[in-house]
Amino acid sequence: MCYNCGCQNPQDDMGDKNNITEQTFEYLSKEWNKSLKDTKLTVYELLKKQFEGCNKEAKKEDPSLAEMFERAARAWRQDLTEAKKNTYEILKEQIGK
Repeated sequence: MCYNCGCQNPQDDMGDKNNITEQTFEYLSKEWNKSLKDTKLTVYELLKKQFEGCNKEAKKEDPSLAEMFERAARAWRQDLTEAKKNTYEILKEQIGK
């Protein structure tokens, strides 16, 4: 379905373009002028700080990233933390950390 639902199928938006998919990261890559790998690593590092007890050190989220998570959470009717946590877990697996 998507990164935010946790089903481990990041190519399928399940009919709602607000779910976070591989295409979402491709779009962010272009917006941030980074490679896809670097974009995923950036998002992963931001989420890692939130979920591994480093909130005090976490950078303020890019507004486009914050909006992405808010739309994804609404699309799947989940809370924001759940959308971020599921995305973090998939990115963690992809990045291998």
